[in-house]
Amino acid sequence: MRNIPASIVAELSKDRFKSGHIVDITFTNGSATNTYYLSDLSQSITYNAQNYSPSGNLLGIGSPSESSDVRVGEISITLSAVNQAFLTMFLGANQIGQPVVISRVYIDDNGALIGGFPIYSGNISTYALSESDNRSVVKVSVSSHWADFERVAGRRTNNNDQHRYFPSDDGFEFASSTVKDIKWGRE
Repeated sequence: MRNIPASIVAELSKDRFKSGHIVDITFTNGSATNTYYLSDLSQSITYNAQNYSPSGNLLGIGSPSESSDVRVGEISITLSAVNQAFLTMFLGANQIGQPVVISRVYIDDNGALIGGFPIYSGNISTYALSESDNRSVVKVSVSSHWADFERVAGRRTNNNDQHRYFPSDDGFEFASSTVKDIKWGRE
């Protein structure tokens, strides 16, 4: 059972209600870090001390899915590529691994924020820019933090990898041929 605030439960019990999404997406370019606060609502709101303006940059959010299977969750976000700031961020630096938080918020009939809760949190796993005659978008895939779980980290024991960190060290020059002589666990 989710921990949904009582004010939202009361709003959901009404015949009609207004909801929307807000997205916190962080970009890094060199030493500068910028977080954009995007909304698909038609009005500005303040949530967790951040202002979310209806800029039209957030074009769509995929539906999060839940399963009892152990798998990496993923959700897609479509952003307008007309905004030059997004193009600069995606083309200027690799944004893979940057944090994204997607929340659902609820608004009352007077336009006041009732509350909200996060529906997905993860990191950018891929992104693609696409253009057509009438549309320019950036499609961003956000994966849970488990997406990187099976990645093999570390270094390789070969000469090229050694030169990446120590250009004049030839200590692994013959590493590939000496592995054949090691009998650990073999007969």
